[in-house]
Amino acid sequence: MNLRVSCLLFLAILFVAGAQLSILKYLNYSSSLLEWVEPDTVSAVPNPNFQMADIRWDVEYFGTAAELQDFRNFFHSECGSLDGIKAASCLSEAFIRRIPFGEPSDEMFQADFLPAKSFREHLNGKPGHCVTYSAMTATSLLSVGIPARFVQIIPKEKSGHNVIEVWDKEYGWVVFDPLNDSLISDGKRYMSAAEAHEFKGSLIAVRVNSEISRSGYLAENYTGENPFDGAITYPEPWLYCRIGNKESVIFRGSFVVFGERRFEIGTFQSILRVGITICILLSVILLKLALFRRIQRRKGLRVPTW
Repeated sequence: MNLRVSCLLFLAILFVAGAQLSILKYLNYSSSLLEWVEPDTVSAVPNPNFQMADIRWDVEYFGTAAELQDFRNFFHSECGSLDGIKAASCLSEAFIRRIPFGEPSDEMFQADFLPAKSFREHLNGKPGHCVTYSAMTATSLLSVGIPARFVQIIPKEKSGHNVIEVWDKEYGWVVFDPLNDSLISDGKRYMSAAEAHEFKGSLIAVRVNSEISRSGYLAENYTGENPFDGAITYPEPWLYCRIGNKESVIFRGSFVVFGERRFEIGTFQSILRVGITICILLSVILLKLALFRRIQRRKGLRVPTW
């Protein structure tokens, strides 16, 4: 194999890798970086900004960002100066009244997601599910300077669910489900995702306002169980706010994860990732062979024609 052929083959491999990366970057969930941490890493007290691993929630910036003004206006009109659990509950009640449950046409994991546009459409009656409710609630809380974060629950047995954690001055970080205005408890106190993950018994769903809450999900779907026994993931805030610093430069989003080392990204996404890895390995092998041939020539040794 001469130098020209080697160069052409190297460029072809890079082209295939680039094409696969472009497809991967467009697919939902697939273009993510996962950073595994211990549960205590996610328990830091916000002041009001907070950070988990390399991902930072700049709450002060979100609280004044012009891009989140629609969320801020809605919060002030519905919830005034409420904070913590009361603020999250107020938003949940407002969203339940306006947004029917159903499959949305967009969500935060899509490449072309526009938070403000999606927010206005949902308030006008477009259906949404747990991703919709949690993204809107977390963004609305951040827009007024209340520490909050989107949380994905991936249980060992049942299907996953999306909720939020909100910082409450009395209870600290607490899991809150915007779909049915509920918290979780061990029977004694409200719990964070990290506390729930370490808890060995079954959890109790506590509805904040039983008059307006819809049934299902944390309130009923996991009765007698602990859905936090598997993996818990925190998408970087850029995914649902689309402003501020983006942790992942090449990929669409980064996640902080603790718990069971399992995160499903889909069959096609996995194939593409394997394909990209193979291309990178082939490129390295080709470069090493070219370097080996060059060294052999300099030594005056006979170089194989393969």
